[in-house]
Amino acid sequence: MDFLFNVSTEADNINVLSFVEGFIDEYEIGPLSINTIALNGVVAGSRSTPCKDGLDGASVFKKAATFALLFVAQQPLTNSLPRDKFPADLVEINNHQNGLLGILIALKALHKAQIRRKDGNVVTIKNPIEISGHSLIDLVDAVTGASVQTGFQLLTLLFEQLAYKTNPDCQYTPAQI
Repeated sequence: MDFLFNVSTEADNINVLSFVEGFIDEYEIGPLSINTIALNGVVAGSRSTPCKDGLDGASVFKKAATFALLFVAQQPLTNSLPRDKFPADLVEINNHQNGLLGILIALKALHKAQIRRKDGNVVTIKNPIEISGHSLIDLVDAVTGASVQTGFQLLTLLFEQLAYKTNPDCQYTPAQI
């Protein structure tokens, strides 16, 4: 992953802050208050993924899920998104701004990430991961009610399946059960 999980946590912080700034500009929403201490905690904490193989053995999907869930838990964005720019069913969700941005940053990090297969092959997620607006709101609602411990496996699997939906060449051969 080039967007997140660089050698330097400083590079990751810069990438996340740049993403947030781009989000603010794209939606013309004015400043979002960012608790940089909490953001540093997200970036540093993401390196302690709950994956049994540790950070080096974790898949890109596990890394992305860990980041997104820690972003929600640490709440680096301290003010809500404006109701006049976003759907009411999104902004009514407690901590929606961190749920939304945590997911969007994780999906951005997965785009062009490399999947390292157990057989040694490497596959790149070439196409951006897409999700409908309705599903995104439901996902924000789900992750804002989860912790890293309770949501890690499910969010990992969801990110993986979303990646395969827009990048079918990345998918493993279906299981024969």
